[in-house]
Amino acid sequence: MRCTGKWAALWLALAGASALPARAWAGDIACPAQLKVSESADPTHMNEWQSFDSNASGLHHFYAVAFSQGPPSELVYFNPKDVIKTATSKVERYDFGTEVAGDLWISCLYRDTSQILARRLDPKPTACRVSYDRDTNFRSVKVVHCD
Repeated sequence: MRCTGKWAALWLALAGASALPARAWAGDIACPAQLKVSESADPTHMNEWQSFDSNASGLHHFYAVAFSQGPPSELVYFNPKDVIKTATSKVERYDFGTEVAGDLWISCLYRDTSQILARRLDPKPTACRVSYDRDTNFRSVKVVHCD
């Protein structure tokens, strides 16, 4: 059977599309450096106690990331495959492969608050490296790179 006209063009388009590689993630992910949070306590039934905010500016600084299968509310987090630490560097390596069912999310964590910023990673990377900042004695993330 010979394809001609619009059917030939459709067949070529479909054949060409199936030969293209899947779109892959590659690059650094930058979390916002600060997160402004408004908090208040409910001192009801706490006679004689008053609440005060020890961080009146509400600014909380970025320090770490977490990866999860699905949104963070589902609480399915990944541990690093390994951690490589020397006197001058610390790197966590995550290997997601192709076995992650569902969506892969990254959460940006901020000091002294339970509030986070999170987003779905699309396309889904197969691996990520998290490098920590030597200037903070490796307590803060410097670079997140995913492939």
